[in-house]
Formats: sequence, structure tokens, C-alpha cells
Amino acid sequence: MEEAEALATKIAIQVDGNLKCIGSAQHIKNRYGGGLEIELKTKLPSHENIEEMLKKINKKITDKLTRDQVKESLKLLKLEDSLGNEIKEDGSGSAIYAATRKHAKVDAKLVVDWILMEEKSLEINQFFEKNFTGVTMIEHY
Repeated sequence: MEEAEALATKIAIQVDGNLKCIGSAQHIKNRYGGGLEIELKTKLPSHENIEEMLKKINKKITDKLTRDQVKESLKLLKLEDSLGNEIKEDGSGSAIYAATRKHAKVDAKLVVDWILMEEKSLEINQFFEKNFTGVTMIEHY
């Protein structure tokens, strides 16, 4: 918001291609700005974390997986319900979706990196939901 305030007198906010609001920065803050926004950055998974996860799904770092094998891996990890629906063009697993669509297979390392980061994201979200009322995750990437 600070960058927009410095550059313009009117601001428009668009979500998923739809215009949600337009007005001055103060108008938008007064109308929609309730609460606190926190930005978190986490470390990337370590090589050891990646190797451990690969063992759990019986894969090597050099393996390439089909979309069905990715779903089988999620099932093995009991993450099919929470992550299975994210492997789509506009989901958090869009890179996996694109790779399997273009090349029919995706690097096992990419899949495991994604799984580990999504697990971390779920843990963070659960922590905030447990400890603070009215928490909403706006986005994660």
C-alpha cells in the first residue's frame, strides 16, 4: 500500500481479475483496512529434509514423476486431501501441473520441495488459527 500511495492518488484493487475497490489510499484503509497483516518468509527445505521426504515416497532425487505418481506420493504421505486439489493451473501446485502437462513428468525434487513448503505453510496457518481469533491467510507462495 505504501508504494501505491507514493505513486498515485487513486488506487484500484483487483482480485482474480475482478475489480474489488477503487479510491484514495485513505478511503480504502478506512473501508477495508481492519486488522494487521503479517508477512512471513521461511527457509527453503534443506537437502536432508528433501532426502528424508524422498525416502518416505520411495523415490530418488533424479526420478521423474507422472501426475498419477505425484498423487500416489501425496496419498502415501496422507496429504491427498489437503494438497491433491492444489495441482491445477491456479493452485499452489501449478508448477507441477504445468510440468506434467507439458512434459508428462516432473522432477521428484520439485514435488518434494513443494510438499515440504506446503506442509510448513499449513503448520503456520494452524498455529495462527489456534492462537488468534479471526485469522485469514490471504495468500502464500
